[in-house]
Amino acid sequence: MTLRGSYRTIAAGLAFLAFAAHALVWRAGVAQLRLGVEAWVDDQRAAGLDVRHGPLRLGGYPFVLTARAPDVTIRDGTLGDWSTDEVSVTLLPWAPGALTLRAPKPQRLALVDEAAWTLDFPKAVARLAGDDAGAWSMQIDTGPGAAAEARPRAARSIRTDGARLRVDVADPTTLVAEAASDGFSMIVGEGGRRDDQAGGRQLSGTARVRLSGLDALALSPAAWRATGGTLRVESVALRTEDAEADLRGDVSIDASGRARGDLTVKLTNPGALVGALADAGAVDDAQAQTLTAALTLAAIAGGGVVNAPFTFQDGRTRLAGVDLGPAPMLLAEQPPPDASF
Repeated sequence: MTLRGSYRTIAAGLAFLAFAAHALVWRAGVAQLRLGVEAWVDDQRAAGLDVRHGPLRLGGYPFVLTARAPDVTIRDGTLGDWSTDEVSVTLLPWAPGALTLRAPKPQRLALVDEAAWTLDFPKAVARLAGDDAGAWSMQIDTGPGAAAEARPRAARSIRTDGARLRVDVADPTTLVAEAASDGFSMIVGEGGRRDDQAGGRQLSGTARVRLSGLDALALSPAAWRATGGTLRVESVALRTEDAEADLRGDVSIDASGRARGDLTVKLTNPGALVGALADAGAVDDAQAQTLTAALTLAAIAGGGVVNAPFTFQDGRTRLAGVDLGPAPMLLAEQPPPDASF
């Protein structure tokens, strides 16, 4: 054998060894990915959730590790149900601490005592990463998409060119949600679909909110409340064709899990905004009339601009002193885990 032939043999042998080593790493990674998904499902079931999915499909060779779970459903007796046709989990063999999750097909969300919604964000992606020291990060980018009530003529829909949900790097116990670059738009009233908006009233705006106390919230709503966890509304701006509103303030929960806190609302031409709330079903006709009268008088006194208190207290919601009904249920205590899991 010539020297050149020896080099070729050695090179081929090394290439084969590298290929075999990569295949072994990939197979080991796939096995760990399967165990990780199954462990997560077991943890959620132990916490009292009903998590179901079809048979896992593993793939992605040679460059990535991918697990696809069809027919995924998560049921929470307190909050509601979420389901979609497929969820994929992807990681790189050489970076097992970083996960990417996608649910490209329409999702269905049915909250307890609320209308069911269809969420359609085909380019949404969630990225989670951790290191050996236990630090972790999370970021969800929705991409363009829409959410609409799941009925033929949706009364409400929300469309955004992009929103982001992330853990604050400076404070890993804080979650930040924002739709601030291109904002979002909503259609309220009949005609909520993109191709049928003639009967609806359009709202647009931007939002940035901050949820603190994630570590306590992971334990229980009661722990979150006891440690002073808050939902800080840094800015929520809403606009109709002829009205504007800006909300700021802090919200927590009371002992029953309902919202408790104070927001300040700056309103321009409040009558048009009350009309949008009525179209959305947030207030009934009698409340709309009372609220319009109160805010109109305040607008006259304030030169066309109203700074009104928006409060959640004693289980009730009040805007400018007008009772709008029960405060929204944000977090309720979970029932004890089902021993059958």
